[in-house]
Amino acid sequence: MEHKVLGFWEECVGRFMGMDVSNENVVVHLQVNSKNVDLDFDASALEILKNALENCENGKRIGILRTDIPEEPVLVRIFY
Repeated sequence: MEHKVLGFWEECVGRFMGMDVSNENVVVHLQVNSKNVDLDFDASALEILKNALENCENGKRIGILRTDIPEEPVLVRIFY
């Protein structure tokens, strides 16, 4: 398993495998190709990620882009 923190304007696309939330950070679990990747985010991304992914099914293809915009630290795409 690989732990990763995205740089500004870096995106990761893969299959959503779950999310762990605490007060200080969020970890999104993705499967990228055949590799499991844990993406770490701080609390500034918590509400955006929870709202976007709370009803996302495991195995659904998603993309997460980290930005340098304080009001929108991450953008989430869900592929249908």
